[in-house]
Amino acid sequence: MDEVTDYLRKARGVAQATFQQMHPHHFLYKHPKEAVADRPSEPDIDYATRAMDLNFDPMPTITQLVQGDKLTLRDNKAANGTFHNRRRLEPGSSRSIRLGDTLGFGALELELIDAGRLYQLLRAGSPLAQGASQLR
Repeated sequence: MDEVTDYLRKARGVAQATFQQMHPHHFLYKHPKEAVADRPSEPDIDYATRAMDLNFDPMPTITQLVQGDKLTLRDNKAANGTFHNRRRLEPGSSRSIRLGDTLGFGALELELIDAGRLYQLLRAGSPLAQGASQLR
């Protein structure tokens, strides 16, 4: 997550065009997962305890991609599935991916973005920027 803080600092200090020149590659952006609505609770008993399962990830992350000319997503017969734009790939199949595409690996969902979109997310007060700000 320190990496996000570095990107946030850069985005706040330079214009978007400069930021894009500094980072001419693509990124995978993991959107934060929303909390699932709580189940109806049973009445509390004074000696009872409850375990709480946090079935969400409030902190988004980014990953810088080193790319060639073409990016391809391939399902290598993953047990939890590989998804392209929320559609499951057939085992062993491949898809070309482009900016804005959503990639899914089981429960993990990522968006392929460029430096311009990353800059906008960082500057707009998105959960990505908020998470980085909380780390200071």
